[in-house]
Amino acid sequence: MRIDGINAYGRGDLAEAIQVMATGQVDVTPLISRILPLESAAAGFEMLTSPKPGVVKILLAPAGSPKGI
Repeated sequence: MRIDGINAYGRGDLAEAIQVMATGQVDVTPLISRILPLESAAAGFEMLTSPKPGVVKILLAPAGSPKGI
């Protein structure tokens, strides 16, 4: 298997994106399709790769993560 990736953002973009989300300037909740426990990663990947409409982003929450990540 070969996996290639491309980053289309600069060094400070991630920090800026986190700040914008943390301050509520952008509501990202409509992008989150499901929040699953870490042990359900395979099921989450299946959801993302299946042709089901409406699945945009799956968050994996390790045990002990706060609700409503």
